[in-house]
Amino acid sequence: MKKFYLLLLLLLGAFASLMAQEHILKGTVVAGDEQKPLPGANAILYNSAREVVKAVFSDEQGFFELRVNRGAAYTLKISFVGYQTLERPLFLAGEATDLGPLVLLPDNKTLKTIEIQGQAVPTIQKGDTTEYNALAYKTNPDASAEDLIQKMPGVVVQNGTVQAQGENVRQVLVDGKPFFSDDPNLALRNLPAEMIDKIQVFDQASDQAQFTGFDDGQNLKTINIITKPDKSRGEFGKVYGGYGQDKRYLGGGSANVFRKESRFSLIGQSNNINVQNFSAEDLLGVVNTPQNRGGGFGGGGRSRAGGGGTDASDFLVGNQSGITTTHALGLNYSDNWGKDIETSGFYFFNRSQNEAEEQRRQQIFLGADDTQFYNEDRLSNQQNNNHRLSFNLNTDG
Repeated sequence: MKKFYLLLLLLLGAFASLMAQEHILKGTVVAGDEQKPLPGANAILYNSAREVVKAVFSDEQGFFELRVNRGAAYTLKISFVGYQTLERPLFLAGEATDLGPLVLLPDNKTLKTIEIQGQAVPTIQKGDTTEYNALAYKTNPDASAEDLIQKMPGVVVQNGTVQAQGENVRQVLVDGKPFFSDDPNLALRNLPAEMIDKIQVFDQASDQAQFTGFDDGQNLKTINIITKPDKSRGEFGKVYGGYGQDKRYLGGGSANVFRKESRFSLIGQSNNINVQNFSAEDLLGVVNTPQNRGGGFGGGGRSRAGGGGTDASDFLVGNQSGITTTHALGLNYSDNWGKDIETSGFYFFNRSQNEAEEQRRQQIFLGADDTQFYNEDRLSNQQNNNHRLSFNLNTDG
């Protein structure tokens, strides 16, 4: 019996000694914006080696209590979602420490973005419209719209002709508005692929059908380029050039200013190597120009003014011998005048000068001792200036 009491006395002594070394740390977590307790806040105590010693959650009143060894250095970390983390270095001596209210301030910093990656849907069908997602087709940083659409199924560019769904594309729109006349190549070559969000392909009714409301069967295969929202305002363009032997050169560029509904574009080129950057129609203004586009203003809320020339076959660079020097300029404009009036127009100027030198040497044998020689030298210099102007005004009312 005496041994039992002796053992109990030793245990009580050890327990008392242990309790004498324990330190009680307590405090209350408070929201700084509302001055209310924060239940469920994390209270973590680290030692000098940054190892977790104790961790608890605050109760419904924001109160927490930690029991640790006294006489040591610690770091207390208080955290809660939506609030700034609070850290406080402590040296715990004595029996207890009451930190009182620990105020956490609201965290106004943006949380880290969680990026979810997935494969973009390349093509969807919306009624009669086929819509391509430009993001699904990879292109080089300097790629044009023409480079982009050639990667899309059902769209082909061959020998300067753009085909979609087996039909020749008759016009290209940018955000639903005409861009540089009815020549698809001109628009596609001068728009960078990086500004394109989507490509739509559909059949659009002719101007006459839209005006009268009756389907005349003359639908136009149309490509509508939808620009990215952040590209609807800004300036962009390109410049190119080259120089070679015999003073041969090629140079040009384009500049575009987009202000949402108001858009202005300028293109130009010059060369003496028989190269046309624009189409024959745009350079000369005389190829396949409908007769109803000439002269004055018409009624019905739609008007156009246009210019033409003589026979285009006389001026086409590809059909001429010799060296042709070409200087060309194009302007495109579109805007909304108020809520009910849409305007668009373009102007093209082309100056071409062809220099050709031809020599002919003939030797005609008329008999055994009779020979006739024929020599002919020709030098021609032909110059042409051409203008093309178009202006559209559409009203709803």
